[in-house]
Amino acid sequence: CVFLISLLINALAPTFGSTPDQGRAFQLAAYYPTPVWVAGIAGLIPLLGGLVMLVGALYAIYELYVGLPKLMKTPEDKRVPYVASIVVILLLIGAVIWYVVIGMMLHGAMMGAAALSAPK
Repeated sequence: CVFLISLLINALAPTFGSTPDQGRAFQLAAYYPTPVWVAGIAGLIPLLGGLVMLVGALYAIYELYVGLPKLMKTPEDKRVPYVASIVVILLLIGAVIWYVVIGMMLHGAMMGAAALSAPK
């Protein structure tokens, strides 16, 4: 997952006036989501987990914003669109994966229900 995110960061670099560097893109992709991973532990607490995950996600976006100029040499005026592009693309990819998985689960459930309701 980190490697694929680094490919995305590196592929978008020239579009936003940044210096493409796969090694630095990998460093950024490995570092910026750390708050979300740590906040995932709070997911064990039902009411608090969602709020902590939201704070972790917002902080991860902030780390991406801060890390882009240092690692990818992103110009100041291109940081916000670069971050927004990365976040939107990752959200879209996540949504597609989510819908595919849910679709497979529902298909399996419907097939199982059909088998149970078949006349004997």
